[in-house]
Amino acid sequence: MLSYLSLLVLLPATLNALSCPLNPPASCSGPAGNSCCSPSYGIVVLSQQWIPNYGPNDQFTMHGLWPNTCSNGQGPSNGCDADRQYTDIAGTLTDAGMIDEMNSLWPSYKGDNNAFWEHEWGKHGTCVSTLSPGCFDNYEPRQEVPKYFRMALDLHKQYNLYAAIIAAKIKPTTNKNSGVPISAYVAAVRNAYGVDAQFTCKGSVITDVNLYFNVIGSVNYVPFNSPLSSGSCRGNIILPPKQVQGNVLLGWQREFNYEWTKGVEEAASVPSEV
Repeated sequence: MLSYLSLLVLLPATLNALSCPLNPPASCSGPAGNSCCSPSYGIVVLSQQWIPNYGPNDQFTMHGLWPNTCSNGQGPSNGCDADRQYTDIAGTLTDAGMIDEMNSLWPSYKGDNNAFWEHEWGKHGTCVSTLSPGCFDNYEPRQEVPKYFRMALDLHKQYNLYAAIIAAKIKPTTNKNSGVPISAYVAAVRNAYGVDAQFTCKGSVITDVNLYFNVIGSVNYVPFNSPLSSGSCRGNIILPPKQVQGNVLLGWQREFNYEWTKGVEEAASVPSEV
């Protein structure tokens, strides 16, 4: 039986008495009404990551869904609402019937999924103006939290980056001599979804891929070309298989501080999840 909170996730967000245009322009392209009608930050970044030994073998996992300014500036590091820096996000997502999907598709490489989700919600989710409490009729506390994560997971499903790369005949490998130019990965995503993505690498290994969106209204995400299509990747690049032996990961770590090393010696300094 669906819980009350899970039903709230399935129902569309209901705007309060504030009116929105029937045909709003895409965010950053013109006035679209108040911040409940169109995201006040304008740009949304869908960040997916490739972590060996984490998540399904044939899918990128979620890093985050990040509101950026129209000039691609980041939001405040401490989020946008001090009153909604919630703890126990895992409990809220359990009540919404989403916990298994979240554990599979949004894992933390540090091993504490709830802490990762608390961080992503507090820093980024609170900045999604269309999910502010005032945008709901009969608002229930935390109602917006599963909606934020549901929105991110739906975009993750819609933009299957691994499938796009495989369709381009690029095979996962641990052999850096078998890498292909980053332009081939960019072209793979462009052929699948019509836009250039932004790739991030550690040395010659892909770690993250970002897709950029404008938003029409509150839920219609329209992708556009990344401002930095090649990101930090240079030369020939590999996407490793999801299941990678510890000695290979340790070798990468020693070579270029590759921090995702489940089951092997950890680096002395590990960057925080953003």
